[in-house]
Amino acid sequence: MVLSTVMSLFLGEFLIRALYKDKIVLFPRYFTDRWYGKFHLRSMRPNMEFTHRSVDGVYHFQTNNQGFRNNSSISYAKKPGEIRVLVLGDSHTFGYEVNQMETYAAVAEQQLRDQGIDATVINAGLSGTGTGEQLVFLEQEGYKFQPDYIVLGFFENDFDDNRKAAFFRVSSDTLQLVKQEHLPGVKIQNFIYQFKFFHWLGEHSYLYNFAFNAIWDFFKTLSSKRNHPTAVEQVSVRSRQISEADKELEKLLLRRLYQHTKPYAKLIILDIPSYKGHSSVPSFMENYFSTSADTFFHFPPREAAFKRAGNTHVPHGQRHISASTHRIFGEQIAAYIAGTLAKQP
Repeated sequence: MVLSTVMSLFLGEFLIRALYKDKIVLFPRYFTDRWYGKFHLRSMRPNMEFTHRSVDGVYHFQTNNQGFRNNSSISYAKKPGEIRVLVLGDSHTFGYEVNQMETYAAVAEQQLRDQGIDATVINAGLSGTGTGEQLVFLEQEGYKFQPDYIVLGFFENDFDDNRKAAFFRVSSDTLQLVKQEHLPGVKIQNFIYQFKFFHWLGEHSYLYNFAFNAIWDFFKTLSSKRNHPTAVEQVSVRSRQISEADKELEKLLLRRLYQHTKPYAKLIILDIPSYKGHSSVPSFMENYFSTSADTFFHFPPREAAFKRAGNTHVPHGQRHISASTHRIFGEQIAAYIAGTLAKQP
């Protein structure tokens, strides 16, 4: 029985590789849970070194002891003269399909240091999060790192992720907190990742990832259906549909985030382009985004520059933004920060 099982698994691995190798990504989700005050949230597993693999290449990752995609730990206290930048966002921000030093957080840090600025850029991006979950993290933990600048990478599915996380709801034009925990799939990951064997499978086995991703997507879709309002007015955004409830929720989340950051940091919002190459920010919300931040890097006016640099997104895999797109965002962030610092007395 053991021999038959092993042979079946090898056969399954061979068939999946033969049929789907160019379509399957080996992107292990190394999530765990952390308590931030009364809030129980997801985070990346700390002190990890791992790889992502797809037909486009192999990408190397490292997390520090806080689970951030940084090479070293970062204390709450700043050094004299140090500039801190806290970066929030999803898997595009974390950099799912680029190497460690190619993320826009890493590019911005290097660009600032090249100009003689003692800068630390904290990459707190986390796959699957929306503005609501990022706001909770900022209010409970992110602010403790004393950032002078906060970057919010906004992607079009953040509307959906806000609804699925369901930390907040809108009531009479007011943002209300409705829960303090969101840990989808974390318990099972905490169990399986106790064993190094599953780490190896996640980074090397196409059969394992085929099965894992199928199960993950099933429960992700189920969660989305459970949290989606059944009767709401819809507004069209190119090929997408965004409910009035989702739109109002995002507006109030941005308002609260900006109000929170104003006393101690400047807020930068990045419009991360969609897979189809257009803005993630609906046209009817452009003005709201620009007035809810100290600066808003809107994608359409910069589209030509991104396209001249190369593919905006990785061509296969899960089509996250490419290294050239990260580089341009990092350069823009660094230029803005250096410009504001030059104006200070």
